Amino acid sequence: MKNFVRRASAFAGHLWREFAGSWRRALISFCAGLVVLALIRIPVVERSIIGEPDREMLSTAFKLTKDAVVGDGPPAVLLDIDDATLRQQTYVPVRPGREPTASAPRGMLADLLKFILATPSSSMPGAVIVDVDIGAPAPDDPQGSAALRQVLENWAATPHAPRLIIAREAFAPAVLGLEGESPMLPQTDYDPIVAKAQNIHWSTVRVLADLHGTVREFLPFQCVVQNGRVAPLYSAALLASEALSGKPPAGSPAALAFEEAPKACANSHAPAHAANHHMDQDGEVIHFQLSLAPRHEEPAWALLPASWPGFKTCGADSDASVFRRVSAGDILAAGPDAGREFLCRRLAIIGGTNSVANDFQQTPLHMMSGPMILTNAVRGISGTDGGLRQAGLPAQIAALLCISLMITFGFAVSRALRERYHHRKSRASHWAHHVVLLPLNPVVINLLIGLAAHWVGVAILLVTLKYGFWGFMSAPAFGAAVAETIQEFSE
Repeated sequence: MKNFVRRASAFAGHLWREFAGSWRRALISFCAGLVVLALIRIPVVERSIIGEPDREMLSTAFKLTKDAVVGDGPPAVLLDIDDATLRQQTYVPVRPGREPTASAPRGMLADLLKFILATPSSSMPGAVIVDVDIGAPAPDDPQGSAALRQVLENWAATPHAPRLIIAREAFAPAVLGLEGESPMLPQTDYDPIVAKAQNIHWSTVRVLADLHGTVREFLPFQCVVQNGRVAPLYSAALLASEALSGKPPAGSPAALAFEEAPKACANSHAPAHAANHHMDQDGEVIHFQLSLAPRHEEPAWALLPASWPGFKTCGADSDASVFRRVSAGDILAAGPDAGREFLCRRLAIIGGTNSVANDFQQTPLHMMSGPMILTNAVRGISGTDGGLRQAGLPAQIAALLCISLMITFGFAVSRALRERYHHRKSRASHWAHHVVLLPLNPVVINLLIGLAAHWVGVAILLVTLKYGFWGFMSAPAFGAAVAETIQEFSE
C-alpha cells in the first residue's frame, strides 16, 4: 500500500511539473480558440464550415428535447391547407388529372378568417398568422377576392379581433417592372384596408440557412419600399410574439429588433438583390421544440403546464396539448357549426403542408413545413422573454479559458502516461504494445477532447436554453485542441 501511495505521489508530482511547464502551450491554445471565437461571431463565418461544430451542438440539444420539453411558449394550432383540402375544395374547380393551384384560393382564405372571426370574444385566439402571400397571383376567383376584402374590412372594424399578421414577399424592383435599389413590396387590392387597420399587419417570413441549406434563424425585419418609402417589414414571428406575450423586455433580441429596424431602414442603401442573399446578415436563432415531419404520423404532443394563463379563460378541461393540427378542409366542410374551442388563446396559423406548394425546408430536426417553422420561432421568442440571447463575451471567454486549461492538462497527462508506459515496456515488441499506446496518441487525444467539449456544451445548452441563452463553445474548443496538437507534434 505504501509503495502504491509513493508511486502515485511521484506520478502526480511529475504530472504537475509537466503541466506547470506547459503554460506557454496553454496560452497559445487559448489564443487560437480566442481567434476562432472572434471569427465565429461574424454571421458569414458562423454559417460556414467553421461554425459546423457549434451548429451540431445546438442541433443535438434541440433533438434531445423535441416534443418533450414544452417550455413557456404559447400553444399553437395549424389550420392546415393540406393535400385533402386542395383536392376537395370547390372554390376553383380542377378537373381530375390536372395539377391543383399552388396558391390557396382567396375564397378559402376568406372562409377560414370568417370562421375565426365568428369565435366568441372570450375564446378568440391570441394571434393569427396567414402564411399565404395574398399579394401573389391567385386563381381566377373574383368572388373569392371580393370576399377576402370584405372579411379584412370586418376584421379591421372588430375591436375584439386578435392581431392578424399576413405574410408577404418583397422583390427586386426590376421584377416588378420598376426602378430602384431597395426591395419592393408588390401592390395589392388589400393595401388600403391594411394601411388603415390597427389590428392587421403585413409581415415577412424569411428565414436564414447555413451553407448546407439548414434553416436555423429567422430574419427579424426586412427593409422594403412600401407606399413610396423604405420602411421595416417586421417578421411575423416578432409581431405574433408581441401580440401573445406583450412588449418584449428591454435589451432582449426582440426589443432590439423593434428599436433598430426604423434606424436601419432610414439609412438603408442595400441593393435589391440583398433581398435574396442572407449569408452575411444576422438573424435570430429559432428555438426548435416541436416537430411535424411531412407525411409522417403526428407525435404525441406534450401537455401544457397547469400554470398556462389560458386555462383561466378557456376552462380547466380545455385541450391541453401544446400543438394541434386541424385540416382546413374539415373546418370548411363542417360549416358555421364547427367547434372553435381549439382556437382559445392559442396562436392560430393558416398555412399549408400540401405537396403542391411544397413549402418545406430542412431544419436541425428534419424537413419541416413553413407554418411549423413559424410556430417554433414564435414560441421561442415568447418562451424566452424576447428570444434566445447569446451568452456574454466575457462568459464565453471564461469558458474557453477553462477548456484550454483542460486541453493542456489532458495532453500533459497523455505525455506522462506515454513516457511511463514506454519506460516500463521499452523492451516489448509485441503488437499489443502499440495498441495500448493508441489512446494516448495526440491525434486521438485531440478527438476525445473535441468530443468531450461537444457533449459538455450540449449538457450546458440543455440547461441554458431553458433560460434563453446559448453560446459558442465547440468550435473554439476544437481550435484550441488543434493548436495543442500542432505544438505536440512540433516538439
